[in-house]
Amino acid sequence: MTQDPYQFLEQLQEHIYSQLGEAPQVFPGDFLLEQARLFLRARRPTAPAEEIEKDAEELVRDMEEGPAPRTRFEHPGWYGILHSLSNWIETSVQTMGLPMRESPAFGSLPTGQVNAMTIAVPNSADHLVLFEDQLFIFALLFSKALARALPVRRTPEGGLLYSVDKDEVADRIRAKKDVVERFADVVLAYSISGRPSNARQYYVESEYFALSDTIRESMECFVLGHEYGHVIGMHLGEAARSAGMLAADEVDEINYNWMQEHEADIYGTALTLQSIHRERRIEPAMCFIGVDTFFSAMDVMDKATSLLRSGDENATTLGSHPPSSQRREVTRRFLDRILDPEHARSAVELAESLQFAMEQLWSATRPLLMSAMERGATAAPRWSVRNSG
Repeated sequence: MTQDPYQFLEQLQEHIYSQLGEAPQVFPGDFLLEQARLFLRARRPTAPAEEIEKDAEELVRDMEEGPAPRTRFEHPGWYGILHSLSNWIETSVQTMGLPMRESPAFGSLPTGQVNAMTIAVPNSADHLVLFEDQLFIFALLFSKALARALPVRRTPEGGLLYSVDKDEVADRIRAKKDVVERFADVVLAYSISGRPSNARQYYVESEYFALSDTIRESMECFVLGHEYGHVIGMHLGEAARSAGMLAADEVDEINYNWMQEHEADIYGTALTLQSIHRERRIEPAMCFIGVDTFFSAMDVMDKATSLLRSGDENATTLGSHPPSSQRREVTRRFLDRILDPEHARSAVELAESLQFAMEQLWSATRPLLMSAMERGATAAPRWSVRNSG
């Protein structure tokens, strides 16, 4: 009997959360409204309550225009983001004239990797693209923390100018203690508790709103765009399968080879730049920073979880993709085939500045993580959910 993909996903969600010793969360009907209120209060702390309420209701109405989550355990906010991004990407696929036979079905699960993975649905020709269930909150907090590492000044015209000078970036990180604290807090919260939301809450300064939002949104778009890249590249039929990768014997993970992963990165980058530029009217160089930052985010969490598990930050990696450093190098190299040379150079220059900031922040975070280990901290169970370790 053919199994429905989302029925299988709900069973799998229940199984994996049980293995982690957690009860899967079921979201109440007013969940989105309360989350919208919290989000708007964080962005506009001095706004009148009636203004926040009105805008929160409008935000929820926009989110509810899309389909409802397909399982009881799917976070409605994150599912709404995925659905919105999929519409952006599919519009870009059509605009760019790319071949695509079908849209991927997607959902979330504790996957033990900061990424998405593809699994086969038993007794079916279908497959599911599964996103790490903490990916979106991590992208939000990581983007805020990383953006704050760049020095910023206002231009005479009232605009914002972010410095890409590495000496200035290093000076800001040394001088502003809370820049390291915010970054370290989200890395420690995610690696040790498995919940980036356990990091202390804070309001990002208004001058970093646009930058952090652009990093986050283009990160999220790239993760989904990469999966569309596998569909466009028709990789599914050629991919190998590995049984029991999610601590569940009935699950086959679909493993693409590294050449297919790099090809999907190129498609994903092109789709992200097209989508974010069209929807947000953001310059292509700025659209690229989230793509590049995603590799930095993966690299940081690889190092943090590896350090906690073995004492060696380079001992293991999360997932079966090529190393993030290699993916970054290949994507940057192909960027001038997607953008004109001037925009490509500008994009890489800004990306290199953010990568440098991340490396400086990680250097300052490592001793804090080691101190936590000395006090008995270990990697959260979710980082071992994959049987492959």
